[in-house]
Amino acid sequence: MDGSKDNVTVVTKETSNVVDNGNSKPIGGTAKDIKAVYQDGTAVTDFLSDIDLELTYSSGELLSALGSSGYTLENINNLLISYYDNASDSWRTIATTVLLYRADGTLLSASDPIGSLDSVTLRAKTNHLTLF
Repeated sequence: MDGSKDNVTVVTKETSNVVDNGNSKPIGGTAKDIKAVYQDGTAVTDFLSDIDLELTYSSGELLSALGSSGYTLENINNLLISYYDNASDSWRTIATTVLLYRADGTLLSASDPIGSLDSVTLRAKTNHLTLF
């Protein structure tokens, strides 16, 4: 091996060029196009096992996306990561863990008011990278 496959770069680009077919709605109408490429520019298409995916949103981003009536802890706790499946022309949800954080980096407790929310991290496992 010449070393060209040793280094991988992950590239994330926000895009508003997303399909809204009614079954899922990207946060704020934008999706994250996530790709991995080797140093020589070749796309990484296979992983030996599932990889961890984390998407983090500020409370301001969520308020803007959900609106004041939709900005509730219940709605935020029900957020799911979805990927766009070209074959079925639809968004496919994947098992998602939602973590709510205060400004000091500690987890929000169930008794905390929504005003204490600083950011939300959505975590999932995936076997590929695409539009999320």
